[in-house]
Amino acid sequence: MAESAALFRSVRRLLFGRPPPSRRDRADLRQLAGWIRVRQDTSAYRGGIYGISADSARQAFFRPSSWGGLRGLWFAGGTTQPGGSPMAALSGQLVAEHIIASFGMG
Repeated sequence: MAESAALFRSVRRLLFGRPPPSRRDRADLRQLAGWIRVRQDTSAYRGGIYGISADSARQAFFRPSSWGGLRGLWFAGGTTQPGGSPMAALSGQLVAEHIIASFGMG
């Protein structure tokens, strides 16, 4: 846990050039969601955590975007573009690459 926190601080300093804000200044949003909420928010069939099935060429493009609509808000995982079990890791990689490019670090 301590190593993860240290890594997070290092990445944050690299991206923003300053130490992380205090807890008081940091936004913190936590949300518990059951299958109904997942279905509503992600269009996942029956709230499936791996998102919409990509059985046809068209269906893969109905997943929500990985961009959250706010500067610096990105999503990665099974219900984003690209989604599914192995693709969840790829969506994280794509978001990381986009963040690096948007900060001119690549």
